[in-house]
Order: sequence, then C-alpha cells, then structure tokens
Amino acid sequence: MAASRDRSGWAWAACLAAAPVLARPIDDPDLWWHLSAGRWIAEHRAVPAADWLSHTMAGKAWTDFEWLSQLSFWAADRCAGPAGLWALKAGLLGCAVAVVHSMLKGLGLPAFWRAFGAAFWCAAVIPRADLRTELFSVLAFALLLRRLRLGPAPGPAAAFLSFCLWANLHAGFVYGLALLGVFAAFDAPRRGRLSLALAAGAAGTLLNPYGWDVYGVLWEHARALEPLRRFIVEWAPLTFRRTSHWPTWLLLAGWAALLARAWRRGGRAPSPAMAAATALFGLGVLRHSRLMVFFATLSVPAALELAASSGVLDRVRRSPAGRLARALGPRAVAPLCAAGFFAALWWGRWDRAFEGFVRESDFPARTAAWLEEQPGLEARTAYNPWEWGGYLGWRLGPRLRVFQDGRYLFHPLLEEENEALRSPETWQAYLDRRGVDLAILKSPARRDCVAYRWFGEREGFRRRDFLRYMPPARWRLARFDEQALVYVRRTLDNVGGRGPY
Repeated sequence: MAASRDRSGWAWAACLAAAPVLARPIDDPDLWWHLSAGRWIAEHRAVPAADWLSHTMAGKAWTDFEWLSQLSFWAADRCAGPAGLWALKAGLLGCAVAVVHSMLKGLGLPAFWRAFGAAFWCAAVIPRADLRTELFSVLAFALLLRRLRLGPAPGPAAAFLSFCLWANLHAGFVYGLALLGVFAAFDAPRRGRLSLALAAGAAGTLLNPYGWDVYGVLWEHARALEPLRRFIVEWAPLTFRRTSHWPTWLLLAGWAALLARAWRRGGRAPSPAMAAATALFGLGVLRHSRLMVFFATLSVPAALELAASSGVLDRVRRSPAGRLARALGPRAVAPLCAAGFFAALWWGRWDRAFEGFVRESDFPARTAAWLEEQPGLEARTAYNPWEWGGYLGWRLGPRLRVFQDGRYLFHPLLEEENEALRSPETWQAYLDRRGVDLAILKSPARRDCVAYRWFGEREGFRRRDFLRYMPPARWRLARFDEQALVYVRRTLDNVGGRGPY
C-alpha cells in the first residue's frame, strides 16, 4: 500500500512539474493566420488553393498543409474564445507528456525516474510549448515511438490511416516517416513488417487535398533554410546563448556520455534502431532547434533506460541527493519542482506570467481597433512587420490585405526586406516598388522595433535617423502609441475617399 501511494505521489509530482508548461499563455504570432485560414475553410467548406490574406502574394498558389489543425483552432476559438485555444494547447501538450510518462513506465523505470523524465521532457520543450500546429506532430511522434518501443510493429493499415491523418494536420509527418524508416533499417527481426508499414504510411500521406504538393512545400522550406536561420529565431541552430536551449544541451551531453560509457565498459548498449534514431535527430537539432521537442521525446526514454541498465540510476539513488529525495517524498519534492519550473519558464517576466489565456498585448490590438473605424481601408496598400501580419489579417481582413505574415509564401520577402533596410533610399525605394501607402511600424519604445534593425541596439533610437527612413515630407504620422506607429503616404492622403486618417 505504501509503495502504491509513493508511485501515485511521484505521478502527481510529474503533473505539478509539467503544470507551468501547460499553463503558459499563448503568444505565437502564427496563431492568427492559422485562425484566419480556419475561418476561411469553415465559411467556404473547402481548403484554400491561393493566397487571399495579403496584397503582395494575392492569388499565388498556396498549399495549406496544416488545414485540419487550423480548422480545430478555429473551432476551439469559436466555442470558447481564448480559453478554448488555451485548453486545446494544454490538452495536446498534456497528452504528449502522458505518452512519454507511459513509455517510461513500459520500460520498467521506477516511479521517481518516470516523474523525473516527464519533468525534464517538459523543460526541454519549453521553447515550443505554445499553440502551434506542430503540437499535433509532437503527439503523433510520441505515440509512434511508444508503439515502436513497447508494442508490436504497426501494420500497413494502421500506418496508412495514421499518416493520412497526420499529413493533413502538420508537415511533421516526415519526422514520423524518418523514425519508421530508421527502425525498418536497423530492427532486423521486424524489418519486413516495418518496411510494409513505412510504404503504407508514405502512401497515406498522399491522401490530402494537395497530393504531392505537400512534399514540394517541404522542399521549398529546405531551400530557404539558410535565410530562415538568419531572420527567424525558431529556425536557428541550437545555441548556448538561449537559456531555454540548455535542457536540450544537457540531453545531448548526457546521452553521448551514457552511450560512450556503455561501449567503453562493454555494458548493455541501446538497440541499434534506437541509437540510430537518437543520433539522427541529435545531429538534426544541432542545425535546426525546432527539432528539440522530437529529440527530447527520443532521448529522455533512451537516456534513462541506458542509465538504468548501466547502474547509474542505482548509484544516484544511493547518493546523498537520492537519499534526501526519498526522505522528503513526493509531497515535499513536487512543490519544489513546480516552483523551479515556473521560475525557469517565466524568468524575468513575472509581470506577464498570468496575463491571460492569449497574450494579445504582444500584438497591436489598439491600432487594429483604430484602423477598423477608418473609411476606405480596403483601398490602402499596407506594410506591416512579419510577426504582426497574422494578427492584422485576423482582425482587419478582408478589408485590409496585409503585407506579410508567417506563411512560407513570404520567405523570399525576408531577404528582400533586409536588403532594403540598408539605407533610407533603399527603404523608400522598397516601399515605392511595393506600392505601400499605409505603413504600420513598431514603436521605438519596443526593443524589437524596426529602428533597432536600422541603427543597432547599442546605438539606440535617434529620432532624426528614424525621420530619415520615414521622412515627414512623404509620410504623415497618423497615429502612434508605445506599441505601434501608423504612417500614411502624403501623396494619397485624403484622395479618392481614402481618408482622412
């Protein structure tokens, strides 16, 4: 009975440690254009084939490979608003960590180490713990890994149906195919059945509204990877400079050390399939930090299993720290775990930790409300920062078509805009070439505003330099606050019923 209570207590400790990750407010800028796409799909009862949200890419073919996830986002928002979106995010992450905990239990790990592994997995996924379509891939990847590790090999029918659903939710299905392919190559006893499952899964991915085009989109992402790494943080390689990446570095170092120890001392090594899969995703995460959640899902169970088989966990259990943890018990350790994870998750941001279900203050809500009241908005050709495009399109579309948002369609604009920011002359030529007559810019009060990109963070903001880029002779400042500036081109101001602003 006491052992049962102890196991239950450690399970609750794992839940408390995961709570900060599940409770994090939503602040992903891509959420808003996903909602716009979900709304369009619901209204038209079809999937989009071309862009309708922007004026820069209007009518361009768009393969919306996440349409089913977007429809679920829209349904959650329609049913319960921000609380529904937050509940969907917490539910997907909660299911994923439950699958990881179940996998650790199936591997025979003690209750304490199951709780530790689940908590460490949550720490590693903090940078991705937002409402993203990627969460569907995270859950599907964890379920597939659990089946490959603990259950019989998936059959062709199950693989076909699973990957058919996965390919309509998120492009992360390629990670599932890669995992299945590694196991098919290195798991000799099940190679035939796994190869059939791989072929059936690959065929299932083609059962989507766009067919082979989803693979074309993946190729476009691969081609644009270098500029994406330079301009978008989440596409950059793993780095020591971001504290949120440290748990992944610890996983990489711990897995490598345990593997080297097992080979050096002739101990029990992991299965070739598991070692190859972990190595593949480990090398991938070094080049592309978005893979950290998939690497964590592989490496947490693999590292703990290897540590248990080599006796490392027993030595930790007999150490002073292990004896202290057992003496305190789960009731004392769980609150400490929760407090530590809250501090790690919102370090330096306690004033914003409980802002609400969706952190809308990161986006120009007041500016959008003001623009909604302006006549002739549909006749304007707007410019907006990349990360604000989704929100402005959700709030103001279809009256106002945005300049850019987070979709892959706008990846070429990242390099073009960076080149345009070299001087006031190139910036004005860029706005002229794109026909912009309404510019929505970030206020100099924000550290990520365009002024810092123009002049550098160390030099700071200088009003005279900002005025060089948006000269008053050509642009009128129509509205400003601590978050956003709205400029209107003077040559079109109050012309043709388009204003006044």
